[in-house]
Amino acid sequence: MFRLEVAKIERVMRKAARRRRSVRRDLAPEILIGPANSAGQATTWSKALQKGGTTASSLRIAADDDPGWYLTDLKLERTKWRNYSARIEFGKQFVEDFDGLLMESLRPLFALRDKNDTSAVRAKEDLQLLRRCRIKTALVFHGSDIRDTKAHAAREEFSPYRNPGDPQILRRLQERAEITRSVALKLGAAGYPLLVTTPDLFLELPTATWLPIAIDFDTFAMAGNQSPAFNETGPLRVLYQPSRGWLKSHEQIEPVLRNLEHEGIIHLVRNDPVEHANMPSRIASADVVIDRFDGITGVLTAEALACGRAVIANVSHWAHAKAEIIAPVHHATPLTLGEVLHALASDRQLLRSTVDANREFVRTWHDGRMSAERIKRALKL
Repeated sequence: MFRLEVAKIERVMRKAARRRRSVRRDLAPEILIGPANSAGQATTWSKALQKGGTTASSLRIAADDDPGWYLTDLKLERTKWRNYSARIEFGKQFVEDFDGLLMESLRPLFALRDKNDTSAVRAKEDLQLLRRCRIKTALVFHGSDIRDTKAHAAREEFSPYRNPGDPQILRRLQERAEITRSVALKLGAAGYPLLVTTPDLFLELPTATWLPIAIDFDTFAMAGNQSPAFNETGPLRVLYQPSRGWLKSHEQIEPVLRNLEHEGIIHLVRNDPVEHANMPSRIASADVVIDRFDGITGVLTAEALACGRAVIANVSHWAHAKAEIIAPVHHATPLTLGEVLHALASDRQLLRSTVDANREFVRTWHDGRMSAERIKRALKL
């Protein structure tokens, strides 16, 4: 009986998609990116597409108590989404409103064939249904959603997966990523375009295309211009704001920073959680921003460089073997962080001299234009 019900729902969705195509034959396509909005990227990519003339929206399926650090165009509370009738209505509405989907992290949108399972297997069925509806689809992955944590720990000396604060969290992360990776490889072999935002993920998905993260370049550049950095006197102002502490090596980093602050070499600026709208001013309150030590750089690096700040991160060779570019950061590990900060504090003229070049790097790769072009190419728009 349940299978008959699902088949009926799918017929309704296909009919609605055909009706939409018939009445919108000469109109530009509308794209949805979601449902994770990881680091606000779905929203930033959507805005970049809009600037280029493609209608796009971001979606986040979020916990009911989600703090909403990042803005999103569409938000669906998880409690409501878990209601099967609500998912059916969402599926019908989706095919009436959109012509394409960039699915994040293989998280399902409808999961019509199982009322309780929200794994990547259900996301695969969503994609197959949308293909039958002749809606264009592609997949994007951000990092721990698909990363092989055991292989990462073997390659990277400072991998956070070697000594996690909570082994149970890591175990659940590993299990979900293993399923997601397996399904993604099968979908890639079946012709679904695969995109990744960090170069180390080419080890998981060798046929993927790099999709650069995107930021609001003008906003961060303006914030930096309004608050000059690298004063000749006083401690170097340092921002270390890990979004998830154990993944960003806080247990190794914070003691080093506290010692340097005690010596008067640096001053740690405020780093309590803030909405993303307040990040430009938060970054502008520092001279140096510390990103991550797992071998790659993230959204924070691009934002800080656009703001005219120096960035410290661990850039591992193995993680960038297939990278198109490497961000102009000051390389350090938890073992060398102290000496790197000492050197930067004593040569602020060097920091000032690199601001323009660093900003041009971000403008070229991360202001959204290149990201929009690669999304359109993946969706064959």
